Amino acid sequence: MLFVGGKVCIDNDTCNDCTLVKVDGANRPNILLKMVQVLSDFDLIISKSCISSDGDCFMDIFQVTDHQGHKLQDPSIIRCIQQSLDIVQKQKGSFGLAKVKICSGNIVGVDHFTSDCNAREVTFIDRPDILSEVATVLFELS
Repeated sequence: MLFVGGKVCIDNDTCNDCTLVKVDGANRPNILLKMVQVLSDFDLIISKSCISSDGDCFMDIFQVTDHQGHKLQDPSIIRCIQQSLDIVQKQKGSFGLAKVKICSGNIVGVDHFTSDCNAREVTFIDRPDILSEVATVLFELS
């Protein structure tokens, strides 16, 4: 079962034990935090995510299940998730516009990001809402 809505794709065919939620669009401040919040609001467990960004665009994939560890099956819930993530992508504004970021140890404007930017790997013990909390902390620290 593959549901596609705009730039949101919910895929139940690729993995045996989880649903893939694939979202791509224009990269804006706080977009990751908003997407994770939507998934958390639907009471989903994010078991793994792949977050990728190339300047103005992003492609994020979340492996999700319900609290019983099952794939998402209810078409009405799947449509609601698609619509909610689509709305998040189209919203103007954000929680607060970041004016500067740190890239390779230097403070630069947001529009100066290149492939020279540092990457951070964060490892933690999984629990509900941990990705949302990590995204919030990173946002607060700019």
